Amino acid sequence: MEVSFEVYRGSPGGHIVSDTTTRILGHNEIFIEITHSGLCGTDEHFFNSTQVLGHEGIGIVRLLGSNVTSVKVGDRVGFGYVRKVCGTCDNCGTGVNLLNTCDH
Repeated sequence: MEVSFEVYRGSPGGHIVSDTTTRILGHNEIFIEITHSGLCGTDEHFFNSTQVLGHEGIGIVRLLGSNVTSVKVGDRVGFGYVRKVCGTCDNCGTGVNLLNTCDH
């Protein structure tokens, strides 16, 4: 399923600019309409690039990939940067993997 949405990026001049991007929603992904997001210290490194800013926030689930069963459309969810999560080891399965430190 193709999804288009507005994002905010850094720019070579160090200003935050609005942009629209389009991508295909994967089978294990959800589309979240972001209602609240902040900029953190990590984002400051990207003000002078075209990197999309804001990787921690809250929003409403609007679309689901075909394999998603843990949330439903209309749910309010939070999100953050995810580096590596296998979903099967003890740390991932018990919620201990809060810092995305999965070794698998």
